[in-house]
Amino acid sequence: QDTEGEVDNPFNPWGKPNAENQLEVDNMVDNVFPRAMRKEGTAPTSIDVDVLTTNVLGKDTFQASAKPQKISGGYVIRGKMAANLKDSGDELIRLLDEKIDDFSPQWNERYQVSYMTDPTPTMLDDVENLNGSPVLVVHSRDMTPSTGILLNSGVSAVSIFFAFVFIISTFGQNDVVMQRLTEANNNSNYDLTWFNQLITPLLLSLGVSQFLHESAHLFVAKKDGFKMTPPTILPSVALPWLSFQNRLKTSPKNLSQLFDFASAGPAVGMASSIAFLLIGLQLTVNMDATQLQYAPSVPVGFLNFSSLGGNIVDYVLSGGSDGGIILKQDPNVSIPLHPLAIGGFAGMMINALDLIPLAGTDGGRMSLALLGRPGHLAFSGVIFLVLFGYSLFAGHADIILGYLFINTFTQKDLEIPSRNEVDDVGLGKAAIALLLWSTAILTLVPAS
Repeated sequence: QDTEGEVDNPFNPWGKPNAENQLEVDNMVDNVFPRAMRKEGTAPTSIDVDVLTTNVLGKDTFQASAKPQKISGGYVIRGKMAANLKDSGDELIRLLDEKIDDFSPQWNERYQVSYMTDPTPTMLDDVENLNGSPVLVVHSRDMTPSTGILLNSGVSAVSIFFAFVFIISTFGQNDVVMQRLTEANNNSNYDLTWFNQLITPLLLSLGVSQFLHESAHLFVAKKDGFKMTPPTILPSVALPWLSFQNRLKTSPKNLSQLFDFASAGPAVGMASSIAFLLIGLQLTVNMDATQLQYAPSVPVGFLNFSSLGGNIVDYVLSGGSDGGIILKQDPNVSIPLHPLAIGGFAGMMINALDLIPLAGTDGGRMSLALLGRPGHLAFSGVIFLVLFGYSLFAGHADIILGYLFINTFTQKDLEIPSRNEVDDVGLGKAAIALLLWSTAILTLVPAS
């Protein structure tokens, strides 16, 4: 009940959550943390937390100022970091782990202490800290996503099928190729080596770009000592695939490491896709009559999906003129391109979508690292509404609406906590994010 005697309505989305109501506290925490933190039977008990507060916390680490508060999936401990640690969250976590290992290694194997901003409604009353005051969150160390291998494999298999449909469809307007395929089918001639040779460059450009994307993620994870799940391929109808979804199984040391992990994949993937596009366009310009006969093609409407990609195609194929020769044609007109160019163009779109700052995408992880969890939730909510409205009224709903639909079901959870989510990542990483997001915007904004 508030100060005017009105009963709080827990179902009112515009109402301020009540810090004294456990249901409202848990609802807020559930929005801030992923479901992987709340596996049944893995959360610490009050006895487990007492072990920490009694034997580890103190004046030389973190001095608790109140009794630990139970939240969904764990406990929050409010207090203040020791002055001798000079506000270094990394040093606090290192010292806590050291003390816990000395006292009870088994405790450290089951549970984890993360230094974070307050995830409960109490943070809304903090006028000094926008994201809330720093607290310790005690939770399970087992945060591996519980999605089954069979389900992930099934989704990936469907996505690979759609990828082949996309690749084959690029030859749908090629009369020479379609006639040979029809004749082979009528004559029961299943030797399609010649057709496999045609689609191999397209497969190569798409596969290499995505491989480099995932390898960059893996390199950062290995370097910084945390683990990630194998990727699950998410399907798309308008593109070869939507994204390769991976989740973290163990926590990065801090938000700086999370940002490096998130940005490395799409940065490398985007750079390699642009390279494939430029190489493919140069090969397109140099194709002879025979090669053009067997070239795949995409409609002008597809090229117009991307302002950056479409204008690169237009500029190169127009011989460096003022442009518009390609993009101003009828959207249904097919433009023959070398397979590497089509793969590079599609790869740019895929990596740009991955940079959109929603929930658990790579762009979302970057946003979380820069803005904190409450800030990221607000920012991603605005981005979702803007994209949804734009896709409805701008007439380019094919890719964006499909992306939002799939994302709502597959990547709605935020990433698992980093060990230290209080220390800022710095202006340098903010500049990198601005560059990558600017590239994504130019890629996803239609040329016309």
